[in-house]
Amino acid sequence: NSVIDCEEVLVTYSNNTIFFTKNSFLSTKQINENVDFIVKNLKGDIIARLNNQNLFNYNCFYISNINLDDEYYFIEIVKTNSKQKIYNNLLKTQK
Repeated sequence: NSVIDCEEVLVTYSNNTIFFTKNSFLSTKQINENVDFIVKNLKGDIIARLNNQNLFNYNCFYISNINLDDEYYFIEIVKTNSKQKIYNNLLKTQK
């Protein structure tokens, strides 16, 4: 119950902003620490990150002022302290 399914967090890119929107309240999840939202290119290089967020405080998180090309990016949510990956997905951007 500490892993988030791809359907539970929707990731979209619009107007140079990546939005992470919860599609559920995650009430059955046992995530007991803050998380980092990470965007990586296909080489595995981190190109954007939003650190130390309480996943249960807000319905939507975002990283603004990020200019992404039309390609694929890895999206990860990782526990801040333990570095345990709890979400992994692929995002295809289009301008």
